[in-house]
Amino acid sequence: MKKASLFILSVFLVSGFICASAPAYAAGDKIGYVDLARVFDEYQKTKQFDKSLETKGASKQADRDKMVADIKKLRMRQSS
Repeated sequence: MKKASLFILSVFLVSGFICASAPAYAAGDKIGYVDLARVFDEYQKTKQFDKSLETKGASKQADRDKMVADIKKLRMRQSS
């Protein structure tokens, strides 16, 4: 019984100490925020890769437009 009361008393003392020191401990903490989307978008290699993708995309779009025009010409000849 004596051990149980000593254990309970020590738990109360430790929890009281933790609760008393928590506001002082929390007052010194600072929280930072990192906008990963912004970091990624402003990264130089990301910008370079975006430019190369735009160039490749424009090239593929031009090829596609040429093929569509050729198909339209063939359909016009076929229907005449």
